[in-house]
Amino acid sequence: MATALELNATVVLAIATLGISVMLLLVSLASYARLRSAKLLLAGGAFAVLAAKGALWTWRSVVERQSDVWGAALDFAVLGFLYVSVAKR
Repeated sequence: MATALELNATVVLAIATLGISVMLLLVSLASYARLRSAKLLLAGGAFAVLAAKGALWTWRSVVERQSDVWGAALDFAVLGFLYVSVAKR
């Protein structure tokens, strides 16, 4: 069983990853529709994968009471790097 602090940290990171990746997915899809750039479509796919992972991390943390703070933090960091790479464009 995970401690309460680990569960809370995992839930916060997972929900943040899920919310931010869904918003960035919508932005990248809207940008793709306007610009027709394949790079934006690939970034949208990456955001969709991170949204699915965020949903799974949230599910595991809330329902099954399993935590993996480092895994959720790594996904959040990857999301940040993807955002920076797409924001330049």
